[in-house]
Amino acid sequence: MPRTILYRLNVNFLHKLETFAQSHSNEQVILEVFDRMERKAEYEKKKKEYAELNGRYKEMKQTLEKMNAEFDMLHSERLCAYYDLKNMKR
Repeated sequence: MPRTILYRLNVNFLHKLETFAQSHSNEQVILEVFDRMERKAEYEKKKKEYAELNGRYKEMKQTLEKMNAEFDMLHSERLCAYYDLKNMKR
């Protein structure tokens, strides 16, 4: 994400926090900040899990593609052998 967008998001968050603070007690503001921090920590955790799962998916996909290529090669060799035998019988 470009820095300008992040800056705007932070300014937007601070503005919302300021308006929230004007109409709520300090304790509520602190609880809101901690709640947002917890949600951000959960988001980072989910993001890390997703990256790990995505890496495993890519590994499995590469393995499957490799196995498919090997299968295609063996299948074509088998077909060649079959037709060679068929032609020899004639």
